[in-house]
Amino acid sequence: MPSAMRELPCAACGSKDYRVRHEARLPPVDALDFAARRAGQRYHPRIVQCRDCGQIYSNPYFADEVISGLYRKAKYITEPQLENMTRDYLREFERAVSGRARESLRVLEVGCATGFFLKAIKDAGYRLVQGVEPGEDAVSRAADDVRPYILNDFSGPRRFHRTHLTSCAAFKSWIICLTRPRSRKRSTRFSRRTEFF
Repeated sequence: MPSAMRELPCAACGSKDYRVRHEARLPPVDALDFAARRAGQRYHPRIVQCRDCGQIYSNPYFADEVISGLYRKAKYITEPQLENMTRDYLREFERAVSGRARESLRVLEVGCATGFFLKAIKDAGYRLVQGVEPGEDAVSRAADDVRPYILNDFSGPRRFHRTHLTSCAAFKSWIICLTRPRSRKRSTRFSRRTEFF
């Protein structure tokens, strides 16, 4: 296995027993390029299914250093529908936190890009906001009044402590995999008052 990849156990149950569903389709690691919101290149790591719980996931997957590097140097692509997206996200956010005090609600957005959503919720009266974004280009395009609230870092499992999540009342991420078929295990505990959207 190339050093750029690492074997993973099933995130749902911890098993290392799986069957291969689809072989990897990847270019050489030094030819990889990442940018959100562009036409797909149909690349993917090997896709496996856990024999114990049925979870489908990628294994092996890129080492943290590879992912971090790809995200950090990715070019930000402006979304033409950004105003509509912001309005839709704000509506869903306000529905999820309905009845909570805006001034004291702590919000964390992982993968915040330029901070457009953070800016929208700050403008709507939410003051305790924080974003994490690994892309340097995206953070450099953030509005001056929201940039100080963005941590330009890659929030891998060893870099992002659980207390950051449990201290927040609302948590937003572009992609959250919480599917755990036939499994009662929880790998991360969140406060009962944490909202996901």
